Amino acid sequence: MALWPWDITEPSATNRVPRLRKLPGNNKPTLTTMQEEINEFVEALYRFVANEIKRVTDPIYCQEGIKIVDARNHIFRLSDTLRTDEAEDTYALSDLCIVDEDMQTVPNRQRMYRIARNYWNG
Repeated sequence: MALWPWDITEPSATNRVPRLRKLPGNNKPTLTTMQEEINEFVEALYRFVANEIKRVTDPIYCQEGIKIVDARNHIFRLSDTLRTDEAEDTYALSDLCIVDEDMQTVPNRQRMYRIARNYWNG
């Protein structure tokens, strides 16, 4: 009798490490890859930073920061940190932003992918 509700026929055919995750409202676990977890984290952090950009008047000179409480469960909170300290998982809001070609401040998705490496490739 199989223990898993799915069949992995060729585990060596991929470099991705399969992970189990339960979706909300669904009792069956689903198979997710590490890259999918990273993408979900980046999207959640991107939305959080985008909401903060809308809330503050000038995010580049903002005196607030963001603390990543739990990366795997996408739990973030505001912090009064003025500087980025990766060891403490705190990031100044200005360090998570970039000015685009239209001179608008937007979240820096590439920086968020680099932050995700601290949690999934470490």
